[in-house]
Amino acid sequence: MFPGMLNRSQVRRLAAAMIVFIFLFITLMVTIPATTIPHYYGDTGAWCWITDTSVEASRLKIGSEYAYFWLAAAVSLVLYGIIVVNWLREATAKRDRRRHREALSMVWYPIAFTAEVFPISLVRLLQFNRKGPRPRHGFVVLAAIIIASSGAVNVLLWLLTGRRFGFSDSPEGDEEEDRRRDSYTMPMISPAERGLHPPAATAGGGLPISHPSFPEDPPTTQRLYVPEPYVWMPPRTPPPP
Repeated sequence: MFPGMLNRSQVRRLAAAMIVFIFLFITLMVTIPATTIPHYYGDTGAWCWITDTSVEASRLKIGSEYAYFWLAAAVSLVLYGIIVVNWLREATAKRDRRRHREALSMVWYPIAFTAEVFPISLVRLLQFNRKGPRPRHGFVVLAAIIIASSGAVNVLLWLLTGRRFGFSDSPEGDEEEDRRRDSYTMPMISPAERGLHPPAATAGGGLPISHPSFPEDPPTTQRLYVPEPYVWMPPRTPPPP
């Protein structure tokens, strides 16, 4: 969720804490109403599992499901928005168009989730309000189809945008990997292997290639030698006998 902010051990602890919290939360949400309100759960048809039709039960219907839809949508918009803004700033500073496209692609995830939960939430609010207008049957069916298609929408988003986030191979990822690989695996070829030799040292300047360390250097250190300009010389051959 926050790239670069947590190390590996912190991510594992956070994931374990979230799993424990989810199981504990579901257990409490199911057991507390069932033990305090008689005939709270039952078969209600196509929608909810709460059989009570009182005003308090309607509030519990919203608070036990749809309020968390809205909370998740709001948190997703805020967190993804923060990440996208930071990525856009980095992409603009570095003139990285690939990073810019990735940031814009991430916006679709919270937008898709909000679009999935909004119709069904609106239908339920209208159904809970006995004095207000009732939603038409076609709109109810459409809202049910949208929320039931959330898995297909997630797969479609992954195919269209997720491939840029490193989950699978892509041409852009290959180019980036090639740039990183070329930056540190370039073979080092000595000038002698290419037929280049430094000019002979003279009294007027130039240092021989085998010059020892300077006196002020510690005995165990070696000064980096910056050679004079190299000139091409043919390989030396031994004199004839």
